[in-house]
Amino acid sequence: MPLADLEDINQHLPDTNLQITEQEDGPYQIDAERIIRGYLSNVYTSATLASWTTPNQTPGLIRSVAGRLIAAWFYAAKVSGEVPDWNDYSDQKYKEAIGLLEQIVAGNLILEEVDEEIVTGNSIDSADFWPNDLEGSMFKLEQEFA
Repeated sequence: MPLADLEDINQHLPDTNLQITEQEDGPYQIDAERIIRGYLSNVYTSATLASWTTPNQTPGLIRSVAGRLIAAWFYAAKVSGEVPDWNDYSDQKYKEAIGLLEQIVAGNLILEEVDEEIVTGNSIDSADFWPNDLEGSMFKLEQEFA
C-alpha cells in the first residue's frame, strides 16, 4: 500500500538528473510504510493507520514524509558509487522525514485530515506492570511454592 505517489517522491529528487519510476519505487514504499506506521502506532489507532491505503487516502504530511524517505533511499542507491557527497543529500532528506515523524509523535505537528484524538508521549507506566513497586513485595525468600 503506497503512502506516496511519484510526484511526492520526485519533488525531493534533483529533477535534472534523477527521477524515480513506478517500476522502481515498490521496495522503498514498503520500507517507508513500515517506518511511518511504526513511529505512529502509539499516536493513532490501528484503524486510522490501516485506512491509509493509497496516496489519495493518506494525509498530506505523511505523503511528504514517505516521499522524503523514498527519495533518500533511492538517491543513495543510485548515486552511491558516482557522487562523493551522496551521503549529505540522502542524509538530509532522511533526517527531514524522521524529524517530521518525531514532531508528529510529540504532538507538535497535527495531521489535519485525521479526526481522532491523538495520544502523545509514553502511555505506559509502572502501574501497567505487575508486580510493581506500588503494591509492595509479592513474596519473600522464606516462602515456599507448592
